Amino acid sequence: MASFDVTPYNGASVENTKIHFKKLYLRQNTSGPNSNQSKLIDGDVGSEFGRTVVTNWAIHDGSSLDAMVVARARGLHVNAVDDHSSFTMVFESKRFKCSTLEIMGATALGQGDWAIIGGTGQFAMARGVVQRFVYERSDHGQVVELAIEAFCRAKLPWPRGEDGPRAVLTGFKPQYDKLKPSPALPGVSKVKHKTGPICFAIPACCKPKYPKPSSALPTGSKLKPKPGPKGFAVPTGFKPKYDKSKPSPAPPAGSKHRPKA
Repeated sequence: MASFDVTPYNGASVENTKIHFKKLYLRQNTSGPNSNQSKLIDGDVGSEFGRTVVTNWAIHDGSSLDAMVVARARGLHVNAVDDHSSFTMVFESKRFKCSTLEIMGATALGQGDWAIIGGTGQFAMARGVVQRFVYERSDHGQVVELAIEAFCRAKLPWPRGEDGPRAVLTGFKPQYDKLKPSPALPGVSKVKHKTGPICFAIPACCKPKYPKPSSALPTGSKLKPKPGPKGFAVPTGFKPKYDKSKPSPAPPAGSKHRPKA
């Protein structure tokens, strides 16, 4: 049976999570009624260079035919001198349902490594290695044993349930829980926000741009602004040419000029 281990490192609940899957078996059926790959492009005669195959390889948790399918390898298998595989491992087991690992690498020999260059779901941002070697060969294909070791950014809190990763991480406490409300702010706070002209809260560090009223003249100042025709302040030293509030002077005695009525 396969062994699934998910281990948080250094008490981190989100990052630096290690995954280690042992004894997974990939069944590559090249022909027959249970074929799980299809040829798209025929390669050169003799060398088969350029041969391209679409894959849907089943990955089991045991070497027997009745072992449970935990994932499928869906992608391309290309002959480029060496066979080159590039596929997405889509997990179907309840524990890691719909999570994926992005895998690619050469398969020139009976054993070797594939690189893990990414992942989604519970294996988000995964980086690691898939070790592989041929476990069994037959007329219709072969069985490849896999061992996966990688680091990823696991999303917490994990799905709840006895089959979820919480069952594996005994004693592991997440740093947060979406089911719990966020803590309330302190009941007594010394910080008081300033209010603007329309009662919007203004941060303490922000100074309002609207002008302040001019300060009053110093006490005992002899400077008094003169009102203009409509009550506006008149600058010091400005003399108006006329003033409707004062009557015109009387004509000199003996003058024939008469003021108009």
